[in-house]
Amino acid sequence: MSSLVLTSSSTLTLDVLKGNVVKNMGEKGQLSTMRVLIIVFIVYRVLMLGTVSATLGQMAAGLRVVKLGEGPDARLGWGAAVVRGTAGAFVYVLWYLTLVSGVCLLVNRNRQSLQDLVARTYVLKIR
Repeated sequence: MSSLVLTSSSTLTLDVLKGNVVKNMGEKGQLSTMRVLIIVFIVYRVLMLGTVSATLGQMAAGLRVVKLGEGPDARLGWGAAVVRGTAGAFVYVLWYLTLVSGVCLLVNRNRQSLQDLVARTYVLKIR
């Protein structure tokens, strides 16, 4: 697993699973578990973005994801949802992409994260 550097939250998830759900999880089991968790995370993000243009956390914060050049009432669409959801899952799981995304937020005048730049979207405050 040395080639797959994970964030501390991903490692924490594995630690909780290893201690409570699976007692003797080897390196191969950890890698398989991370793959399943990444797929679940991608599916969740794509479904939420494709149907309501926001994740549960974004909805709670009054945020919405829209395509560049569109207003707050526009739906994101499935194509952009797949691109942003997949990119976002990897940004949150791989620590070095999280850093790149943070830098993108700081230097981009539209305050777009890495997944926004890839999907040509941005986040709006709607309330």
